[in-house]
Amino acid sequence: MKIGILTAHAQYAYERSLHAYALQEFLKRNGHETEIIDYCPRAFTSWNRGLLKEEKQRIVNFENFQKQFLHCTEKIENKIEAQQLEGRYDWLITGGVGVFDCKVTKGLKSVFYGSFDKKAKKAAFSISIRRNVAPLYEEEFNRKNLEGYRFISACDEIIAERLQAYTELEVGVTRNLFL
Repeated sequence: MKIGILTAHAQYAYERSLHAYALQEFLKRNGHETEIIDYCPRAFTSWNRGLLKEEKQRIVNFENFQKQFLHCTEKIENKIEAQQLEGRYDWLITGGVGVFDCKVTKGLKSVFYGSFDKKAKKAAFSISIRRNVAPLYEEEFNRKNLEGYRFISACDEIIAERLQAYTELEVGVTRNLFL
């Protein structure tokens, strides 16, 4: 099965890249062909530059890790570019720290929900939302974009409860899925 992975790995945050790598390797070891969709909206590029102005070696290390360990698509900066991937995957898995939190993604980004591909089955893995309360427009955005998902898991019970308000699916808790 061909699986596309959508995370916020393109921000210079090691936990996000390591999460993408771990998911990629788990799926590969279970016989799937995987590819990390290298979605890097322009907001990430400016955020990365601003955060790491004086940390050039960290940038080099981060980019070397991605080149060496992450099997990525070509860089995607917007939904129009992402639409060129439609039909390429059997499944799209969205996961990781903050991909459904517009504070982390620097705005509401439907690409993180796989909105560009109507054919692929969708799952969300180990979702984390940092804010306790989302504005109404963000809640509506989440409800709309989670339609059609087959599986959703959160990184803890509190976030699972928050995500449950957005979908009719039963939202699991990642650490409990593997016990």
